[in-house]
Amino acid sequence: MKEKNKKKLRFSVNGKLYLVISLLVFTTILIVLLVSSFFYIRKLVDAFQRKTEQVATANKEVFKKYDLRTPMIAILNEETVKKQKEFLETDDEYPLIYYLQSMSTDGFQGEAWFHLRTLEGTFDVSDVFIAGCNDKGCYYLTSGMSNITDQGKKLPFDVRDIQSYDEKSASRIRSDDPVGDDIVRMKSDYYFVSVAPITFYDDWSFWIVCVDDVNHMVEEITVFMGQMFLLFIILTTISALIGVLILRRHITSPIILIKKCAEKFTAENSASKGAQPYAPPVHSKDELEDLSNSLYELEQNVVETQDQLGEISEEKGRMAAQLNIAKGIQEGVLPKDFPDHKDFDIYAIMAPAKEVGGDLYDFFMLDDTNLFLVIGDVSDKGIPAALFMMTAKTLLRTHAQRDLDPATVLASVNDLLCDINPKEMFVTVWVGILDLKTGILTAANAGHEYPMLRSGSEPFEIFKEPHGMPLGVMPGSKYKNYEIVMAPGDGLFLYSDGATDAINQEKEQIGISRLLELVQTTAAEDASPKGLITSVKASLDQWSEGAYQFDDITMLSIVYHPGGKPETGGNSAV
Repeated sequence: MKEKNKKKLRFSVNGKLYLVISLLVFTTILIVLLVSSFFYIRKLVDAFQRKTEQVATANKEVFKKYDLRTPMIAILNEETVKKQKEFLETDDEYPLIYYLQSMSTDGFQGEAWFHLRTLEGTFDVSDVFIAGCNDKGCYYLTSGMSNITDQGKKLPFDVRDIQSYDEKSASRIRSDDPVGDDIVRMKSDYYFVSVAPITFYDDWSFWIVCVDDVNHMVEEITVFMGQMFLLFIILTTISALIGVLILRRHITSPIILIKKCAEKFTAENSASKGAQPYAPPVHSKDELEDLSNSLYELEQNVVETQDQLGEISEEKGRMAAQLNIAKGIQEGVLPKDFPDHKDFDIYAIMAPAKEVGGDLYDFFMLDDTNLFLVIGDVSDKGIPAALFMMTAKTLLRTHAQRDLDPATVLASVNDLLCDINPKEMFVTVWVGILDLKTGILTAANAGHEYPMLRSGSEPFEIFKEPHGMPLGVMPGSKYKNYEIVMAPGDGLFLYSDGATDAINQEKEQIGISRLLELVQTTAAEDASPKGLITSVKASLDQWSEGAYQFDDITMLSIVYHPGGKPETGGNSAV
């Protein structure tokens, strides 16, 4: 546990340290630049606001000494407005200028223009002008930027909406043209506008209006942000280069060294099994050293495993050879020659799920007239089932030759198997003795599948008979005989549960109903034992295509035809 904790500590201190430092540096640079940009923009906004307020306040003090109502009333009287229109229609503005100047007293126009113009240049603003307001609206009086012919024009907004009637100046941003294209020519539609009251009369109020284009500030911000972005790229590049150097020294180089040692071991091990592994000289005191040590241990395990696999391969080869021998013995025990007898036609197969199986079948003549038939299925598979099967088959054959009674044969073999069955295995068995002269089939069933019977050319049907206990389960078990009278041409089909339990890729069993339908359909085309079993087995293989065969499949079929050619007949149970 302590060693594990140490490894975790090394990983957290060394392995993640470089990543954490890189992220901290990058984050710090980004935060510093963002904060600097925020304060710079805030500073510019405050500076613009202060500047416009200072302009408005300074002008207010200068123009308090003038009686501004006199020039405003003179400019707005009907005679002046009429002459303005007449002069402007002649495209000659000089007579109008002289006329308006003659109406101003105490040199107001010249002094006002000079003072406002000076303030515009000093504070670098777009325009500073004087506006007069009455109950009809606000009117332009004079400016340091515009032509005198613009005097008397009505403003598109009311300055009193920007500033209430008090002595404090204010700064707002407006999106409408504060004076008009003829008076103030701007670069954008957004302006800082500050106003300050100059003086008040009974029905008039006069205001200083200071206008500045927001683009001035935007241009400065754009330049500053460009500089900040360039600085950010430079600092990030420097940090990245430093990070690459650190990663190369502490991570990349050890990994390359580990890779070369692994490739060398792989190449040598491919050429000659059992090559010695190489321990990479990595002493970084972190997870890379752990990786290097783990790789070295892995290579050692590979060498040991190869030795073990060699031994296992040899052992597997010996087992395969032994299984082949066992398979040959089992195939030799089961009948492979099917006699061409004048009274019957017979065929059988056993397809094991593994190399050897636990199913059995047998047939042989007990005497000149009695044919012994048997089919069985051991509870297990593989070599243990094969050994138990061979024992059961041998005992069944031996006792059948002593007694022509199937029930007695099953009872005797059951008692013997119970005595020599330490693994508590069992076998289901169907036993029948067919009298070839009379056609009487005497049979007994020890827990095996029901047989299928065919009467002449009729379809196969399941014959449900009495069942007894499987052999090897309970000593002293008794079994009951039953008889079936077979007519010429009648057929018998026996099978193990491997046929009904065959599954497809969807894990669906074929079942007894489908198997019966398959046997009936096949027999309608070819009722011979070999043709029937071969076709049924092919259909079962097609059903189970792509799925694993987990049980042995055994089938036996016989057609009774005494004297040769089958004749149409029927059978009955006695």
